[in-house]
Formats: sequence, structure tokens, C-alpha cells
Amino acid sequence: MKGRLLVFIGLAVIVIVVIISIVSRSTAPQSSTPAGIQSPATQEQTVPTTSSRYLAYSQTAFDAAKNQKRVLYFHADWCSTCRPLDKEFSAKVNEIPQDVVLLKLNYDTATELKKKYGVTYQHTFVQVDAQGNKVTAWSGGGLAELIANTQ
Repeated sequence: MKGRLLVFIGLAVIVIVVIISIVSRSTAPQSSTPAGIQSPATQEQTVPTTSSRYLAYSQTAFDAAKNQKRVLYFHADWCSTCRPLDKEFSAKVNEIPQDVVLLKLNYDTATELKKKYGVTYQHTFVQVDAQGNKVTAWSGGGLAELIANTQ
């Protein structure tokens, strides 16, 4: 009887450990840094790496797109408007016009670019020309506004 009780307790402990492990994995913050993409600071954003229309900002990506309509998207992971918009751009990346490159920046760390373009809050878009000068800027909106503002 004592042996069966020990086996039962042992199995109960194993089950509890497995459950705790599963719960802690599902609630732990996950790193979403795309491999090989650099940004002005630590990249904490999920952006498709296979698309040439929606990219995480890097100086290399910015320079490579100088012959296209470049739009900087100042995004914040904590922004309740930015998160669904990021999902919309990712899901509808093929609906972004082929001559437009949307470059996602971390609002919290891109301080020099915020200063350069006069960005004062997240969910701001800035279209720049081939020399990197601001053409237009707007706040808010989704894919429809991106298309309307980059015509």
C-alpha cells in the first residue's frame, strides 16, 4: 500500500510540473525579432522578412528603397492601435502598392528619426523622397489611408 501511495504522489508531482511548464510557456513574453533584421535599437517587432513592401526599418532597407515611395511607420508594441494595424499590413502585404515600401520603426527607440521628421506620437506615417526629406505625414489609418496618401 505504501508503494502505491508513493507512485501516485510521484505521478501527481510530474503532472503538476508539466502543467506549470505549459502555462509558463504560453504566458511568457516571446521574442519576435526577425532573423537578420537590424533597427536603430533592439528590434522587438514582427515584420515579414520575405516581402519587399513591409519591412523592419534598417538603414540598408531604407537606402535600397530610395527609388520607391518610402513610408516610415512609427510603431509601438504597447500601442493598442498599432498592434492590429501591424497585423493588417502583414496580412495584406500584397495589397500595398508595388511602388511603396513601408518601413516599420520602433517609436520608443527611433529618437533621431522622430526628431528629424517631427514625430510626436506613435502610429505616425512619414513619406520621404529619394533624399530622405519629408514629403507628407499623417497619423492614424490603415492600408486604405496608406494607399490614399502615397498616390
